[in-house]
Amino acid sequence: MAPSAEVALSVMAVGINYGANANNLLPPKDVVAFLATHTTIDRVQLFNANPTFISASFGVA
Repeated sequence: MAPSAEVALSVMAVGINYGANANNLLPPKDVVAFLATHTTIDRVQLFNANPTFISASFGVA
């Protein structure tokens, strides 16, 4: 039997939490556009997700 070697793989991930408890937030469509065009972030956890942000995330008008 051939000797085996263990290979450790690690994956770095960056994500964000997006909440709506503030009074100076950008419109959801602008946040989604920024994340899509200026970052490599591909996952967002929503707190108190509102329909406007969800619609913007999926390109629904």
